[in-house]
Amino acid sequence: MVDTNRQIEEIKGRLKIIEQKLEILTENREIYLTLDVAANELGKSELTVRRWVQEGKVSPVLTSKGQMLFTLKQITELSEELQVGSSYGLKILYANWTREAPERIAFPKNRYNIAKSMMPGMLCLVYLTHPIKRIVTVTEITGTIETGAKRWPDQEREYPRWPYVVPHKQILGLKEGLTLKEAGIDFRPRPGDTYLKLDEETFNRIVNTLKEQPDYDWCKWLEMYSDYCESNTR
Repeated sequence: MVDTNRQIEEIKGRLKIIEQKLEILTENREIYLTLDVAANELGKSELTVRRWVQEGKVSPVLTSKGQMLFTLKQITELSEELQVGSSYGLKILYANWTREAPERIAFPKNRYNIAKSMMPGMLCLVYLTHPIKRIVTVTEITGTIETGAKRWPDQEREYPRWPYVVPHKQILGLKEGLTLKEAGIDFRPRPGDTYLKLDEETFNRIVNTLKEQPDYDWCKWLEMYSDYCESNTR
């Protein structure tokens, strides 16, 4: 008699090994970006990136024709450095954060430097991604990733893609919110984006607008949205 459960467990085990190998290959594969693409990824001009090259801030690979190529890892690390060092920022979170883990703020495993830079007293606007796509509240960081690791020791096991967490406290309730365009922020979040540094003036302007808005039950809205999507895919 075939032991189906045993076969299923063996298949799961093999799939896990394959996933781990794919992850290692992906992390170690070098992806090169041209100057214009690198500048676009950083949100800077090509002239600025050229200046950084001259200053030794980033070192490109030169082709035989003198074209500059940058590794994706270089640009990712440089992007992280640009986001560190401000007391004000915009934290990008999945919309279901409001229901699953509102007591903590998580960072992906390839954004350690940004997560490490989070310190008590820092203030963050919270932007919820699809399907909400709005800045809905403001929160204050109350601990470091070391604090988070002690408070939620199972985070890395339960959410391997989001192993770094910091505790926080919401300063406002969940508001009706603002789109990035309404907030006057020229930024389009892409996969992997998790934090955007803001200046104090921009931050305070957005917070004052949110304070004037009524509270909104985004958790209930998400439930209704899910029900609507399910009913329209049957």
